[in-house]
Amino acid sequence: MPENPGAGVSLDEFRENFETVTREQIVLVLENFRISLNATLALPNEDDHRRMCAEHSYMGLFDLEEAPDAAKDDKNRLFETHKTTKRSLGGYVKLLLGVAVFVAVAGFAVAYFTLPDVGDAVKGPTALEQQIRLHFLDVEKRDATDLSFFQCEDFYWVRVGVETRPDIPGKPHNMVAKYRAKATAAADGKYTIAASPILAGEEDVPCKF
Repeated sequence: MPENPGAGVSLDEFRENFETVTREQIVLVLENFRISLNATLALPNEDDHRRMCAEHSYMGLFDLEEAPDAAKDDKNRLFETHKTTKRSLGGYVKLLLGVAVFVAVAGFAVAYFTLPDVGDAVKGPTALEQQIRLHFLDVEKRDATDLSFFQCEDFYWVRVGVETRPDIPGKPHNMVAKYRAKATAAADGKYTIAASPILAGEEDVPCKF
């Protein structure tokens, strides 16, 4: 078939041009799609959007949302203060108990180690002192001057200074100036007293009678 001079380009040229244009358009469409996809992925998601909105919200609304947390913090602080106060009170009570126990133990130790031993000089009971003076007046017919008490196992040993009686000649031991007395507690609260003179050359040893 002869070529038609007015027909323009041939069919093969048209097909080749169409394929070239079509490829370029497809590449352009894909590139535009890629750009749009990247832009879409770069946008903040819904959670980020809410967070951004919350950060840029009004201060009054922010305060209202935080009010429950503030009240909760106040309650926590009050509870912690109560716990601290209770703990401090418990520590103070324990300290007082410890001090009381220490004082009691120390007092017991002092009392124990300061108890008089056998033969130690002690302060005699006032009632016993009066009873000894009456005994020497009534029984020994002597005035007791100085009294020294010593602790023995179950009685008091007393060194008694007495006035001499040179005015009564012939009375035994009227010139002896010192006696020993043994005072043993009786059931009625009084004492049983026995006395003897300390003669020259005799031992003057407490608790020996």
